[in-house]
Amino acid sequence: MQQDYSEAISWYRKAAYQGDAQSEYALGYMYYYGQGLPQDYSDAIRWYRKAADHGYPDARRALASIERRSTGRKIDYFGFLVSLVGGLIFSLDFLRPGRSFRNSRHETALGVVALCYATLRCAESIWDHP
Repeated sequence: MQQDYSEAISWYRKAAYQGDAQSEYALGYMYYYGQGLPQDYSDAIRWYRKAADHGYPDARRALASIERRSTGRKIDYFGFLVSLVGGLIFSLDFLRPGRSFRNSRHETALGVVALCYATLRCAESIWDHP
């Protein structure tokens, strides 16, 4: 039997507008994963919140998971920025007055390592699921 998302969405909406928590959760799920609807995280969160407010435990778990993921992203971006700025400062240490590449090679190497780390963090976040 073939899935008919438009039919399911129609029934879920009717039930959700009457306060059915399971239907609200289902709509949130469909928005989050783009099943039969355009992927829209803000609409997904809105429907998950309604379901959670009506006591649906799966919706609470989904919201907690989204929150953990978004908090982790903020920490990842902070780590990326610290690595990038620190890497630039250390790798360009030999440009300071009175310094040469030879007497600042350890700082420069540390800077290059930090820049590589920042690049890996950036590439990792590009491939990560939202």
